Amino acid sequence: MYIVIYLLLALTISYYGKRIINLLIDILETLERIEKNHRK
Repeated sequence: MYIVIYLLLALTISYYGKRIINLLIDILETLERIEKNHRK
C-alpha cells in the first residue's frame, strides 16, 4: 500500500518538477533579455 502512495508522489513531483523547471528557465531567459536591453 505504501509503495503505491510513494509511486503517486514520485509521479506528481516529477510532473510538477518539470513544469517548475520550465517556468524557472523562462524567468531566467526573460531576466537575461531585460539585462541586455538595459545595457544598450
